[in-house]
Amino acid sequence: MGEATKKSRTGAAAPRLTRDLIVETALAQIDRLGPQGLSMRSLGLELNVEAMSLYRYVHGKEDLLEGIVASLMKDLTSRLKEAEEMHWQEFLQTVAHSVRKIATDHPKAFPLVATRHPAAPWLRPPLRSVEVVNTFLRSLTKNGFTDALAVQQLSPRSTFAAIRGARG
Repeated sequence: MGEATKKSRTGAAAPRLTRDLIVETALAQIDRLGPQGLSMRSLGLELNVEAMSLYRYVHGKEDLLEGIVASLMKDLTSRLKEAEEMHWQEFLQTVAHSVRKIATDHPKAFPLVATRHPAAPWLRPPLRSVEVVNTFLRSLTKNGFTDALAVQQLSPRSTFAAIRGARG
C-alpha cells in the first residue's frame, strides 16, 4: 500500500483521510448538491470509506460545516493580508470583491458563511474570523480611521457605502 492511499473494505484504493481532505471533499459535494445533499454517509461513499471513519477527523456534521466555513475564510484572510497596506478605499474594494468571489465560486456553500452563527457573537458574517476582523481594523486604522470609525465599517452597509462614496 502506498503512503498516500490505503485499501478500503471493497479493495479499492482510498485516499488517506485527513481533516483537510474531508473538508475539501465536503465543500465540493456542497458545491454540487447544496448543503442539504451533504451527509456523513454520502461523504464516506465519495471518499470510499465507512462513514464512521470520518468521525476520527470531524466531530459530526456541525464540526464539518464549521470546517468548511473556516476553509472559505482562510482564502479571504490571505487575500486581505496581501491587501492590508493598500489605501483604505482599495482595501475596502478588495474586501467586497473577495467576499463576492467566495459567493460566486461557492454559491451553494456561501450561505453557510453568511448565516451560520459564529463562535463569537460579535463576529458578523461574512467577516466571521477574528483574524479577518483584526486585519480589517488594522488596515483602516493605519489609514487614519479612528477605532470607532473602523469598527463602524464592519457593518456591510457601511463598507459598501464607503466604497460607493469613494467612487464619486
